[in-house]
Amino acid sequence: MTSTVEIETYTPESLRTFMRLHKEGSYELVDVRQPEEYDQGHIPGARFIPLPQLETELSAGRSPLQPGTPTIFYCAKGYRGNVAAQMARDAGLHPIGNLEGGIAAWTGRAVPQAPRIAVFREDRDLTAMLRRAFSLEKAAYALYSDVRARARELGRESMCRLMDRIVGMELAHARQVYHHLAGRIPEPPPFETMFEVAGGDVLEGGFTVEDLAAWVDDVLDKDATCLETAELGLEIEYAAYDLYKSAALAIQNRAETGPRLPDGERDEAASIFLTIAEQEKQHGRMLLDAFDDLMAQGTIAPSPKLNHGPASS
Repeated sequence: MTSTVEIETYTPESLRTFMRLHKEGSYELVDVRQPEEYDQGHIPGARFIPLPQLETELSAGRSPLQPGTPTIFYCAKGYRGNVAAQMARDAGLHPIGNLEGGIAAWTGRAVPQAPRIAVFREDRDLTAMLRRAFSLEKAAYALYSDVRARARELGRESMCRLMDRIVGMELAHARQVYHHLAGRIPEPPPFETMFEVAGGDVLEGGFTVEDLAAWVDDVLDKDATCLETAELGLEIEYAAYDLYKSAALAIQNRAETGPRLPDGERDEAASIFLTIAEQEKQHGRMLLDAFDDLMAQGTIAPSPKLNHGPASS
């Protein structure tokens, strides 16, 4: 399935305009939150498909969505909605959109921007690509480790347990990337040495983990929940999945904007990065599986009172 189809981004204002100008039945507005969140309040007319259910059905080739019908996803703050849009796009569905800021933006609550993984620069060989991937893993590891450390200081034990799982997941994945990289370096240093000195400053827009301090503060706010932390982690994992898959497809298709690798490295590089992409997707599924547990623990904040009616300004 192509990953070149654009995902339309809607603001609350542009979505209200879209709903006002289109007849009911000519589009679908899909809420991908958990049942308890949906029951607390949702945008009128929205269809309810929890994200884990959507992922299961799309993976099994049983799309609950109508091909060719404009479909707009939303969640609490826009992160799960964006993941849902990526899933639908990868399943070959279009046109697809996401409500930026989710239902919180719809109701007028401010929502901070989430960090996003950067796209690959033009690398000239597979070793350079693997070094960059290793740095991406280090950046994610450092970000999650910071959240875990500060959650522990605040006594947020549920969040600590979630972050323990995510940090362990990132560390294991970094080791897998190291395995590919070490085979291409004469006398490679041990994993621990290379990981310690790896750059963690390759996030989108040149942001470092330190630059994302405000985002971490928001996640650790006294009113924030583990569910919010999980959905932010989910977006990062799916952004990484999309990044690695796009890199593999660019290599296979010899895209001008992709890595300019020697012909002799292309098949191996495409295979490696498709494997890394699948591993990132599995990480996302792990976080999806955690959603039901988080809901059962009561780690959900009440939804804001809704501003009903798509025609309001």
